[in-house]
Amino acid sequence: MIGFFEKISALFKTHKKHFVMAGIAVLALSIPIIISQVLKSQDNRQRAAAGDPVTLSFSPSSGQKSIGDEFDVTLNINTNTNDVSAIDGYLKYYDNILQLQSVTPGSPYTKVDIAPISYGENDGNIHVGVQRIILYNDTQQAVTGDTKTLVTLRFKALANGAGPIGFGADPRDSAKSLKISASGFSGNVPVTNTSLPLMANFTVGTVTGDPPPADGKTPLSLKTDYVNLTADDFAIKVNGTAFKTPATFTKTASDPGADKGLYTTLEAEWKQDTIEMRMNMDFKYDGTVWYVVELRTYDGKTPGEWIYYATTNSQGNIVQHALTQTFINAGVTTFKPKVGTADNSISFENLHLQAFLKSGTRPSPTITTAISPSPAPTTVPVNVCTASKYRAEDCVCTEATQCRSGVCTGGKCAKSPKDTVPEGSTGLKLSIKIPLIGERTATVDNNPLPKNSSRIVSVDIKDRNNAPVAVDSSNNARKVSLHFDGTNYNFEGQINLGTTLETGDYLVKLSTDNSLYKLLPGIITITKGRVDNPTATIKLVTGDLNQDNKLSISDWTNMIACNENKPACTADIKALADLNDNGEIDALDVTMLQIGFGTRNGD
Repeated sequence: MIGFFEKISALFKTHKKHFVMAGIAVLALSIPIIISQVLKSQDNRQRAAAGDPVTLSFSPSSGQKSIGDEFDVTLNINTNTNDVSAIDGYLKYYDNILQLQSVTPGSPYTKVDIAPISYGENDGNIHVGVQRIILYNDTQQAVTGDTKTLVTLRFKALANGAGPIGFGADPRDSAKSLKISASGFSGNVPVTNTSLPLMANFTVGTVTGDPPPADGKTPLSLKTDYVNLTADDFAIKVNGTAFKTPATFTKTASDPGADKGLYTTLEAEWKQDTIEMRMNMDFKYDGTVWYVVELRTYDGKTPGEWIYYATTNSQGNIVQHALTQTFINAGVTTFKPKVGTADNSISFENLHLQAFLKSGTRPSPTITTAISPSPAPTTVPVNVCTASKYRAEDCVCTEATQCRSGVCTGGKCAKSPKDTVPEGSTGLKLSIKIPLIGERTATVDNNPLPKNSSRIVSVDIKDRNNAPVAVDSSNNARKVSLHFDGTNYNFEGQINLGTTLETGDYLVKLSTDNSLYKLLPGIITITKGRVDNPTATIKLVTGDLNQDNKLSISDWTNMIACNENKPACTADIKALADLNDNGEIDALDVTMLQIGFGTRNGD
């Protein structure tokens, strides 16, 4: 073997020039191939960042079913190089023909659970179910590929007829369009499907008819993790129709509540003769007793509208009991509407009801068998603006931390004074833009008059090696109030960095109470003793409602709760969810959060 290498060495020495020339030739031939591959890779990345159109499809897209059949339909996407991070769209189907049994997200997506709605079209001749589908990739796993499953939809065939399935914009409001986000792309990714909604068509065979409601008593049993309700007989009588206990409920659920165990619900949904019925009970716990605070049902029409019932009986008492104890009434408990016909009612025979099953045990009195007096109502000042940390101007306050502006004067939140930097100190000029707040144009519905004229901004400063630095002998995370400029629609101001920060290059990040941290572009040179060190205006990504510097399923769940006015939307969350600060949580706020999911993580 050694002799072999010696021969090779001698050959190289004898023909060294030829070997070198051959090597140069090979390298010259390789360079175009290498450059071509690099350019191709760059082009792929650029096209992905630009949001290549995606393609949606149903599988299968058609079929023939028999009554009682359960079958799956998958909604798929061809990502066309995009890393698709979020989907928000509406599923439409005829819910008197097909019953949607489940919606299962494909990996690695997570879905937000939203109750379906039902309504009539063409003067009620067509009955439509609408299921909003919101999916988020809350992982670091990219979603790319030719065919990815977004969701698997399980349907059950109910009755004879055509059962088309569509996916796209909200059929009740086309302005609520299909939205698709991709990492690195600011805006909605377009789709190649020229005709939306995307359609699948199924046909169901011979109908056997819905069984008539059973005569006589229909016992009721509804139990969730938070509420247990039983009765020997149950009936809802509305507009001349009696709705009894069904063979199967399409939904039984409870809202766990966001008020530390002070609120929960019992929600039941079912169908009788293809007519949807819903019954919701809302409960509160005041520290001594739990009680029914609201009771409502559908009115037996298509589409259904809510009827609200008084939670008191003829003696003016409400259903209540001590925590961990069951309310029992051996007779008939009847509730009448607050307004409207006296013929409508909800009745329970031998009612057993207990709420807050997951709350801790406390000493309580013995079980009673009659309705007890209701607790006295609590009077709340109309301008208290109960969000504990985010009260707007003119709301009642006792300390500055209750106010969004950070100023409490004369018992009310007030505008924060503009921060100034005294001579001899070092200052940094800051300017931020907040999405949806700015000049209103023909194409963009910005809010030019935000309710809060100032924003408390957190400022994080590190040296160019990303190491924390002391600012004014305190910490490296400072807060400053920036004020709205109605001319350029920015929030602007100066932060006082004190007298100890040395001249040098720094990394500066900013965030508001509902945004991701954003790094100011480039290295910021700060000159000691200069009160107006300049920085560029940056646009923040809002929607971080749980303030963990990332957009996650928690933020989406909170936003949807506020958008649909659910009890889980507390006052604090609502203040943060109003991204355009116009006093309402509407489709614009939801859209902006959905677009923000293309960024997902703060700096």
